[in-house]
Amino acid sequence: MKFSISHLVKFLWVDRPTRQRGTIILAIPVTCLFASVIAIAWVRDRTLSTRAQIEKSNQVLLQTDRLLKTAVDAETGMRGYGLTQRPEFLDPYLKAKANLPQLLKELRVMVQENPAQLQRFEEIKKSTQQELIFLENTLKSFDSLGREIEMSPQLTNILLKGKLQMDTLRQQINNFVVSQKEFQAIIDEERRHWVDLTNFVQIAALFVGLLGGGASWYLFDRLDRELTNREASLQESKTRIQAVVDNAADGILTLDEQGNIESFNLAAEKIFGWEGKEVIGQNLRKLIAKPAHEDSTGNYLQNFLTNSTAKLNICQQEIQGIRKNGATFPMELAVSEMRLASGRLFIGICRDITERKEAEKTLRKQSQLLDLANDSITVLDLNDDIADWNQGARRLYGWRKSEVMGKNIHTLLQTEFPESLPKIKAAFLRDGAWEGELLHTKQDGSKVTVASRWTLQRDEDGLPLASLQINNDISDRKIAEFALRDSQQMLQLVMDNIPQFIYWKDRDFIYRGCNQNFARILGLKSPTDIIGLTDYDLPIPEEQAEHYRAISRDILETNTPQYHLLKTFTSALPNSSTMWVDVSKVPLTNGEDSVIGIMCSFEDITDRKQAEVAIAESEQRFRSTFEQAAVGIAQTNMEGKLLLVNQKFCDILGYSREELLENKFQNITHPEDLKIELAYINQLLTGELNIYSMEKRFLRKNGELVWGNLTVSLLREQDGGEYLMAVVEDIRERKEAQEALQKRAQELAKTTRILSQTATVLRKRNQELDQFAYVVSHDLKAPLRAIANLSSWIEEDLSEAMTEDTQHQMNLLRGRVHRMEALIDALLQYSRVGRIQTASEIVNVASLLAEIIDSIAPPESLKVEVGSGMPILTTERVLLQQVFANLISNAVKHHSSKSGSVKISLEEKEDFYEFAVTDDGPGIAPQYHDKVFVIFQTLEARDKVENTGIGLSLVKKIVENQGGTIKLESSEGQGATFRFTWPKQPIRKDDE
Repeated sequence: MKFSISHLVKFLWVDRPTRQRGTIILAIPVTCLFASVIAIAWVRDRTLSTRAQIEKSNQVLLQTDRLLKTAVDAETGMRGYGLTQRPEFLDPYLKAKANLPQLLKELRVMVQENPAQLQRFEEIKKSTQQELIFLENTLKSFDSLGREIEMSPQLTNILLKGKLQMDTLRQQINNFVVSQKEFQAIIDEERRHWVDLTNFVQIAALFVGLLGGGASWYLFDRLDRELTNREASLQESKTRIQAVVDNAADGILTLDEQGNIESFNLAAEKIFGWEGKEVIGQNLRKLIAKPAHEDSTGNYLQNFLTNSTAKLNICQQEIQGIRKNGATFPMELAVSEMRLASGRLFIGICRDITERKEAEKTLRKQSQLLDLANDSITVLDLNDDIADWNQGARRLYGWRKSEVMGKNIHTLLQTEFPESLPKIKAAFLRDGAWEGELLHTKQDGSKVTVASRWTLQRDEDGLPLASLQINNDISDRKIAEFALRDSQQMLQLVMDNIPQFIYWKDRDFIYRGCNQNFARILGLKSPTDIIGLTDYDLPIPEEQAEHYRAISRDILETNTPQYHLLKTFTSALPNSSTMWVDVSKVPLTNGEDSVIGIMCSFEDITDRKQAEVAIAESEQRFRSTFEQAAVGIAQTNMEGKLLLVNQKFCDILGYSREELLENKFQNITHPEDLKIELAYINQLLTGELNIYSMEKRFLRKNGELVWGNLTVSLLREQDGGEYLMAVVEDIRERKEAQEALQKRAQELAKTTRILSQTATVLRKRNQELDQFAYVVSHDLKAPLRAIANLSSWIEEDLSEAMTEDTQHQMNLLRGRVHRMEALIDALLQYSRVGRIQTASEIVNVASLLAEIIDSIAPPESLKVEVGSGMPILTTERVLLQQVFANLISNAVKHHSSKSGSVKISLEEKEDFYEFAVTDDGPGIAPQYHDKVFVIFQTLEARDKVENTGIGLSLVKKIVENQGGTIKLESSEGQGATFRFTWPKQPIRKDDE
């Protein structure tokens, strides 16, 4: 950890150029700003999208209301037209006929993205189209009947059917509106959620921006202090070099006209290494290196050195001196002439300029480094016009110094300020300095963000003279900051996704972080919740916390890690259990090798511990199972020698265990099966098979053959050994059973052929029965119709002579004829139930009941109520219609009072619907509950209530044929309830 943190900080900050660090500082708030803008824009987009959905839902409700109003006006206008025959009542109908298709089309476009509403819309569309067709047919009926319609009962029937159809449409539209309002409520709740989220994101963006700004300020301040220290060091170096140059010792020599040395001071001795007495009388040329190129043009000293006859002359030049040891060094020689009476005397002042040359070389390097620096340094006058422009500025922006001199820097660089320039200039003039981040435009048009520092230069009177502006490109530093943050996030992501549990503490045993796994087992919502807690604050037993504290203290004091400690961990959270963990703890050190904390990682090894116990138990179970197995088990080597056998294997073959272990499997295998088995073993060895099974014959000790089902697999040990593991099942009884089954299969095939022939005959008989029933029905009905016609003719011929008693007898005769016809029809229906199958179709039970009630036409004093929630299912419509028609008709027909009610209700079961038809009539005594379902049985005389006695038996047969049941709940005088179940899905019936 010490290596990682110190090297990471050095790589991301210390080793980065100043320009890159400036870039990092600038990138922090910019990135925070961009992230905040993107997050706010995204949340706002979702909020606007939700509002658009609410507006669309309002339009759907408005369009639905317009549709219903148009349909209701059309139906009301048609009623008015039917009652008054006035044409103006047809205006709403004509408008509806023209507008309803367009309204439906627009409504469909609005709901096409909502599948559930689209389905309800299709129902509304279908009902609306049916309503228009009904109104059109009604109009034709009104026009054909003319004024006669006012006195016709047909008007009431038409208006009643129109009302029922309109009620259905109203109900469908109401369901559609309720569903749309529920959907709108959900969308509105979602809108409030996004509004709250928008507020939260804005607050979070403000917090992130403040955090990014604080980080940038801290890093910028640190960079500023570092640059200040660097400038101070540079200035100190310059001062030291200048002091060396100023205090350098000069050598002084006196020379004659030929250059012979006459005097040599101590400083010269130090410079050249010669003592004075050694060089006095010697020529100056001994102390000076000859030039590499001879060129005496205009250079007296070079001419003197290259020409031995030349005389010395006044000069001042930098040349190479020679020390006593032969080493050359740079020096500055100034020769001046002093005229004496005896002649000319030359004074040579030599100065060892080695240090100065080195200083000049250093200064040149520093100058080059300053020009190579990434920082842009410019000098501006009070109008922000450029007075100086270094190489760093040229490299940063692209312009040469000659191109920018005298130009306004902000105009040239198209500066974008964090606030208004007048406000910045006012603060700059007031404080004498300003720093911040600016956005500049380079010569190539690209943008660059810089950390800019301005310093104001004043004269002796304190008046502003000029300003120094240092701009540092902080793009690279911004990128590095992003990389650092991404790296930290990646590190946290890795820790949160590894299976281990990780946490770290400081020297005071206070938690400073953990990964997601450790937070989860402690019941914390986030890893950050652990920061600031101690072991005693965690949901673990106190003695366990004290134990952990002792281990951590020992590691911190000894700076010694501990690895792979097997411990138990118990959490005090509800529903938590103790687990085994493999713990490793290491001390955390800083760059000075001082222990600053401790990091712990542990892994849940409960499954491994349980697996070890399970393996031990499994080995014991295997030994027990091996010996107590109901099948024979044996292990052999690759030569076939038996190495391990269980008792069952010995019992199957009749050998003792010792005898088998001295034997080979080849010796106990039937010769005909051995070849096949050896081929299987070769396939195991080559990898073609992993396991093989075969039925083979074994040779018992007494020579008897025994059939066994053999399963063999190849075992490879880690040491390279190979063995065969065989499982043998004694299948003698199964072989005998197979032979018996073969015989039974032959008998079954024969029986199947007989049944097939019988089914063919039955199918033919059913067809003949259907033909017979039709013929009988036709032949029986023909004389009955003749009897009815003859009775009518006799009554007409004898109308004047017939007495009242005779008239009654004739009516009784025709009643018996009609009863007989009804009985024949009922018998025909009863015989066809279960034999003739009709096609299944989608049935709306509510609509079906409305049709049945309308056809029965109960008296107005008897109210028939249909419960809510009647289903829409796929079934045989005719059969369900017969059941309801018989039950409702019986309830109406056998009602004892002039007023009453019949209720149809529904209860949904798992696979069936349970319908109930309840009346408040005279009821049925319990002793007759079974009798009412018997064919031809009635509880009242047929002369009193016309009845065939087949209706309920027909209902029972239909219901049971559909897989349902029917029962009667009634007491005498308490009304009756018939309950029957009907399948939700049509019953599949195989073709006969």
